[in-house]
Order: sequence, then C-alpha cells, then structure tokens
Amino acid sequence: MKTFSNKHNNNESEFYFDIVHHLLKGRLNKEDAFYQVYLSARNKTTQSKLKAAIDKAIQKDNEKRNNPISVQYNSEIVLSKETPELSIVDYMLWALQRYILKGEKDFIKIFWKEE
Repeated sequence: MKTFSNKHNNNESEFYFDIVHHLLKGRLNKEDAFYQVYLSARNKTTQSKLKAAIDKAIQKDNEKRNNPISVQYNSEIVLSKETPELSIVDYMLWALQRYILKGEKDFIKIFWKEE
C-alpha cells in the first residue's frame, strides 16, 4: 500500500502503466512482427486503462532506442470472470509475492506441500 501511495500517487492508471511497462520492457523489439498481448481486467472500466498502459509502455520503451520502431500489436483485454485461468495465475503470483515480501506462508501453502 505504501508503494501504491508513494510511487503511483494512489493512481490506478499509473500503477497499470508501471506493471505493464515492466512486463513489456525490451520484449517488443521487432518492427516486422505483429504482437498479441493478452491481459485480464476485473471490470470494464479498467480495460481502457490497460490499453493506454500498453501504448504508454511501448512509447517509453521507444524513447530509449536510437532508432524508434513502429510496434504493431493487438491487445485482448478480457474480464477475469471470463478467463478464470488468468485469475489462478494472478492469485499464485500474489501468494508468492506475499511469501517473498512478508514471509506469509498461509496463502502459498495451497500450492505446495511442505514436508
């Protein structure tokens, strides 16, 4: 919560941009390629914010290049209730984050058996 306040100014759009930027950073680097980007959103109001975050991430990545490229992509942003498999991955990553950052084992125990 402190990072969300300090780094992202309690702004959902800044948070989405930061996450998407780190996800795509340096990976969309072929001008002749066509990329498919799949993301999951909780509700329809976040879909436009995620699309804007993708565009901004590509723009920021291009600013670091000597020769900016035109990245062609299609983004599929689907509601998480329509893609439960993405929600499962999201939950697993959240549980892993809690374990790494806070040492909390309660959530991660669901995914592996301790001996």
